[in-house]
Amino acid sequence: MIHQFAKLFTILAIVFAGAGMIAAQGGLTNDDDDEGTPEIREMTFEYAGSRECRDCHRDASRAHADTPHARTLVELEADMEPEDYPVVADFNSGTDVREVSFPDGETRAFTAEDAAYTLGMGVHAQAYIYEGEDGYYVFPAEWSVSDESWLPLDLDAEWPSEAYAFGPNCAGCHAQEVDLDSHAWEEDGVMCESCHGPGLDHVEAADDAGGSIDDFERTEINALINLGLDSATCGTCHVRGSSADGAHPFPTDYYPGQDLSAVFDLVEPDNEAYFYSTGHARLSYMQYNEAQTSAHPAALDDLLASDADYGPECLACHSVASHRYDMLLANEDIDPDTVTVESVLEEVPHGVTCASCHAPHMVLEEGEARLSAGLRVESDQLCASCHMDTDATDGLHVATMEVWQGVALVDAVEAVPGAHYEAEDGPTCASCHMHEVDTPRGPRSSHTFNIVTPGEALDEATLQNSCSGCHEEDPAALGDLIDDIQVDTRARVDVARTALTDDTPDWVVTALDAVERDGSAGVHNYAYTDALLDAAEAELNLTATADEEA
Repeated sequence: MIHQFAKLFTILAIVFAGAGMIAAQGGLTNDDDDEGTPEIREMTFEYAGSRECRDCHRDASRAHADTPHARTLVELEADMEPEDYPVVADFNSGTDVREVSFPDGETRAFTAEDAAYTLGMGVHAQAYIYEGEDGYYVFPAEWSVSDESWLPLDLDAEWPSEAYAFGPNCAGCHAQEVDLDSHAWEEDGVMCESCHGPGLDHVEAADDAGGSIDDFERTEINALINLGLDSATCGTCHVRGSSADGAHPFPTDYYPGQDLSAVFDLVEPDNEAYFYSTGHARLSYMQYNEAQTSAHPAALDDLLASDADYGPECLACHSVASHRYDMLLANEDIDPDTVTVESVLEEVPHGVTCASCHAPHMVLEEGEARLSAGLRVESDQLCASCHMDTDATDGLHVATMEVWQGVALVDAVEAVPGAHYEAEDGPTCASCHMHEVDTPRGPRSSHTFNIVTPGEALDEATLQNSCSGCHEEDPAALGDLIDDIQVDTRARVDVARTALTDDTPDWVVTALDAVERDGSAGVHNYAYTDALLDAAEAELNLTATADEEA
């Protein structure tokens, strides 16, 4: 069956083993044309099904099976084993919230027995789907995991109605291989080909190659599947907007690997119904909308536009391609000399994407627990791995973690431990920069990576700022304090920069770089920032000048 989402596309088959980038409707074949270049295999855009994927990718398939993605849609069957039963709600409560008028005229609270499917694994919430004569409908109440209670799912005054229809409103993100005419689907849940694209051509190429493949065959096989490392793949569902036909809240004409914004109208950041004035999303499932406003997607472009002589160590922080690079080097069947930064960037030309931090089907060691949200490592470790200094460049690169913790950066200034860093149960990178914002469906971690300042939150009645969870000061006064610290810090750096000469010791420049490249203008660790600036100003005789002016 041809995937409805892929009918209108030409895929960009990206090849790393010396073949370059090939714009095609398929992969390579071994038949050469008159000029000696490989012909292009025409793609069918047909699904193979997850069972076929398991034949070769068993570890990844097993790891994926118990993830929220795989279990976002589960059919309820009478003979299910207890460990497979997906319902998390308490059906002994909330009878008033669950009351509906069924099509046969009976009015009562719906029960688990009335549900044909669970919708969502229950990480945040879980809804339930009713099978009617003309299709499937989401019941108008859902179980909130955080509140441990039933909440109304108010989509329309009537139930069942088109607003509650599962097919046109939900199937695109909760099922695989959806027919846009009938809204029937082939597989429950977000499965392999939801993110990697229809894979029959990939499977057939692998089958044709047999047990031992050469470099050319490996190139062809890889060209026929999407790696799913770009944020757009995740953005097809973790997004708010509308399809090109205006009839679906999910992309209907998208093939993994394509530019999502070309086929899907994203909600704009100035839309007050969806965004706060701070740029943080008001609703759930807007991670892609938010992340696109951050600096992460442009991390690779920034590197390539610089004068840096970049290598694989730079990819670790500037591109999700680093994961692909490491995987290729670890493959004993691949000649390591063929794995270069340039070749991998041709295959994975992305900056920091969702997959840089999240690995939804990471293969775990026996007994190892999966981290929240499928993170690769703990969130603070993720942030610190890039937002800290590195030996990969000359001079100080960034200094966020060094300033935050109070690590000695110059001999002239003793380390000053950060009050935030040392506080018991104190803030973390994520608690401030991935602030939990309340939404109608419970709190969600923001992906703008910007804090909500006390001053900004004063203009938004329902938005909690990133500081008042720990600081009891009046938010207005706290906002003024932050503004004063940042204005003063930036002004002191600017004055010190103008006083630099060829004879200025290198450590002074390092101190000023540290303050600037921390990025918080003193808020992360004001005591250490102040000490670095005091020392630099004393060396530049700015302290004496300030005293004379006073």
